Amino acid sequence: MLTSPGARGTASNFLSRRLPTINPEDDITQIVGRDVGLMIRAFAAALEDDNLLVRRAALDLLVTSLRLNSVSVKNARPEDRAILMRAAYSVILRRDLALNRRLYLWLLGPDENAKQQEVYFRENALDLLKSTLEGEMFKPSAEYSESRPFKIFVSLLDKWEIGGPLTELLIYNAFKAIKSFVESGAENTEDMVMTASTLYEAVEPHTVWKQLLNSVLKEILGEVSQVEVCAYFKITRTVLILRSRPSEWSSLSSSRFMFRTRKFRLYTYLSYSLLCPRLLGRTSKKTLRGPPFLR
Repeated sequence: MLTSPGARGTASNFLSRRLPTINPEDDITQIVGRDVGLMIRAFAAALEDDNLLVRRAALDLLVTSLRLNSVSVKNARPEDRAILMRAAYSVILRRDLALNRRLYLWLLGPDENAKQQEVYFRENALDLLKSTLEGEMFKPSAEYSESRPFKIFVSLLDKWEIGGPLTELLIYNAFKAIKSFVESGAENTEDMVMTASTLYEAVEPHTVWKQLLNSVLKEILGEVSQVEVCAYFKITRTVLILRSRPSEWSSLSSSRFMFRTRKFRLYTYLSYSLLCPRLLGRTSKKTLRGPPFLR
């Protein structure tokens, strides 16, 4: 499976017939040997195969023999777990309903109850999925487009049991990665800008601005620095500029950029006038009281 693409279909069919159903607490090393990482890499290679039937068979093997809550996966090396997750979630870009159904079953667990699925996902898959996607966003592979992890993120939002918890943890760093890429002057900026716009449209607005409000309140309470609050606002502002005014992409570094809509002006006032006075040229170090509801 790992070195012979032509034999992956046959090998997958053989394993599906001979490999027993393994419970989460069972030790798979008694069946496949001590090198679990080798098995994980073989499954990852099958998941990235061009043959649709091979990918389906590989996902079926994950669901029956290599669940995320199994001892074998939890005890595997971090790099092997990341390889497996990266290969598994890449199938969502194929836009095949059968593949997506198997992927969701692997991420959410076998229970059909929505509450139990969310609990399973948070306990076994969320951290690994978040860290793997985040790693690809900031350090994209040369084999794929830089927008690939963001497109996967957008596709995962279609499943609310996955998209909801994942958005809370990843949306800030996703916009941060987009901002860094656009400001780096790299090629394929237009593709990244379109992906950023799609991501902003797909995410619930209150989720994005909730992060900003939390940063504002934490800064007021002294839990985070003013620099962190300003950084989050600038990241959000960058995405909004890319989405609403393509002709002004060159003004991303301008600290006096003001949006025309009332909502954006309000956010700009709260974040800049109250929390980032130095960015507006005000050198006074006195604490601003702000409006009554922030006093």
